[in-house]
Amino acid sequence: MEQCREGDTMAMSRIDKWFSEGPRRPPAEIACLLARDRFWKDERQRLIGTPRDWPDVAGLLLDLNAEFAHALVMVLSGLPAARRRGFADAFYDQRRSGATLLPEDARRRLALGAAVVLNVADVVRDPEIFDDRTLDLLRGAAQEDDLTRTPTPAVDALGKTIARIRYHFELADPTEPRGAAALALAEVLDPSSGVVDLKEVLARSAWAVVETLGAPGALLFLLEVDRLVAEE
Repeated sequence: MEQCREGDTMAMSRIDKWFSEGPRRPPAEIACLLARDRFWKDERQRLIGTPRDWPDVAGLLLDLNAEFAHALVMVLSGLPAARRRGFADAFYDQRRSGATLLPEDARRRLALGAAVVLNVADVVRDPEIFDDRTLDLLRGAAQEDDLTRTPTPAVDALGKTIARIRYHFELADPTEPRGAAALALAEVLDPSSGVVDLKEVLARSAWAVVETLGAPGALLFLLEVDRLVAEE
């Protein structure tokens, strides 16, 4: 098989060449190969961008939806190469859902995004980002409450929180875990495109967790996300 070096570009055609001959490789092995792509070295793009041909890679080879696969491979890319396969094997061995689709309905996407960010709030524990009022809104969103009924004072306070987050963190160091968590929160409660971008939420959340708790915490986080996806 053609060898893949750290920093290679993983176009779908190249992956096809690797795996068109012989039996299909385990998803954990493929995820580790994808983690070598130079795309993941870009500190901003790995959080908001998309590698070439990514939906096909995720659906056909990783047994995950594109958004979740992005978070998994991004976490792997930040680990030492020698530790990636063990992490990937542990994830696939322990995941239970087998779910490969995320919800398309806007309210359900909001609910899933809010549930994900609540897990990050438990890790980051920063009251300047996750104050009590914001946590209440996240809990309501995770339960699919109608946020249009939120009292005006709470809406005004949220607007100030989101504005502060975007001002302080959008142009700051993207590798800083507080900023990653804060921008994941902002995308959930004030989506930039009107509908929650779950890929961005998962990527920023996973980054905040792995930078705060390391690989063991990131594995637990990804398995919890898998459980949340299974409930959709």
